[in-house]
Amino acid sequence: MRAADKAPRYSAAMVERYTREGYWNDDTLIDYLDRWARETPDKAAIRTADRDISYGELHAASRRFANSLLDLGVQKQDVVAIQMPNWPEFVISYFGTMMMGGILATMHMPYRGREMEPLLKHGQAKAVICTGPLANHDAPATMLALRDKVDSLEHVIVAGDDVPAGAVSLDRLIAEGSDDNITFKDCLAIQ
Repeated sequence: MRAADKAPRYSAAMVERYTREGYWNDDTLIDYLDRWARETPDKAAIRTADRDISYGELHAASRRFANSLLDLGVQKQDVVAIQMPNWPEFVISYFGTMMMGGILATMHMPYRGREMEPLLKHGQAKAVICTGPLANHDAPATMLALRDKVDSLEHVIVAGDDVPAGAVSLDRLIAEGSDDNITFKDCLAIQ
């Protein structure tokens, strides 16, 4: 049983009430990203000191990442953990995971192996995304060691140029993923 199967379900009456009262609708964040990419593809979605990423670029990068996750065998409702600061790659990973129907589980940046192991086990994470080695923490080495301790964990995905053996390059997954369209509502089975 996947972790998503244990999530609470809302009664049909509650769904109908909140929808009727205007609190809920069928829109998703992916719907909004699709619309912004279509209507304002050249408008900056993300601004950093080094570069701007437009809505069109964000949408395309997220879709390529989503397809790469599917190619790795990550499936809808699988948990993808992430431990990354507020970088553009975090946003791309977030949208890409949502596009393919996965569940993104954020991991607090100060956490190390001892704190992350029970979280990864409880969430049954199939993949984890992290930074490359930083001055105060070698995240890839930690995640690769955790892969040996967490039965569900199959993939360690590393941002940046310093990707160790046994890990997968996030940059490569984003750059080389298929441009095939993914429809969020087709990927996520809500019961």
